[in-house]
Amino acid sequence: MTDHLDIESDYEHVTTYHVEDALERLKSVRNPGKAELYADVYTVSNGFREEKTGERGVSPGVAASREDLLMAYLAAQPMMSLQWVARFYDEDEAVIRQYVNHIRKRAAKERQNDEGPTDD
Repeated sequence: MTDHLDIESDYEHVTTYHVEDALERLKSVRNPGKAELYADVYTVSNGFREEKTGERGVSPGVAASREDLLMAYLAAQPMMSLQWVARFYDEDEAVIRQYVNHIRKRAAKERQNDEGPTDD
């Protein structure tokens, strides 16, 4: 799965981070950490579509995934935080952070595998 971040600054020096795949811009946010986490969730889930997210609050493809992926997806949303996710799931913040770190590691491994072997 190809995804990356595109960084843009506007005339007021506000930086926006765009998460993109090979075909389209997926999400734009102002927080680089949230943009990276969203890209990680997108990679680990093998991509998802945001249609009907407004009706359900979560992308249907992510809603059907494992709980760690769902927690990371929620934490990647601009108006949510690790603290909110922890309270919503009645979990300790450290547990949510552990899930998020696991998703980040899985995404990095998948990206590395997608690049294939290198000739060093």
